[in-house]
Amino acid sequence: MSTYLLSFNVETSTNDYWIDAPKPYRISAANVQAAIKEYIADNDNYIEFSKSAFKHKDKIYHDTNTGSIHCGYVITASTQIEDNYKWKKKYLRLWITVDQIINPFDIAV
Repeated sequence: MSTYLLSFNVETSTNDYWIDAPKPYRISAANVQAAIKEYIADNDNYIEFSKSAFKHKDKIYHDTNTGSIHCGYVITASTQIEDNYKWKKKYLRLWITVDQIINPFDIAV
């Protein structure tokens, strides 16, 4: 098992509303995909995921001098916002950056 830190950024489909990004989420899982799936299943924020959200994810890459590094995923989700005393479903893109946390004291010398 590895420990991962999931950091978030939210992109809305229009500029008529905004949403705070969820706080960073620390999780232990067998791999990155399992960590994100567990976050989606345990999510208690105001963001809703469809059953196929993880299947239709896009990859995030970070450019470096030596090439591109895969560093996360973009997942489409939705939320409810109030507009004139009615709740409306709005779609958003959740950018999830993944960092693996390594404890230097756990490494055998």
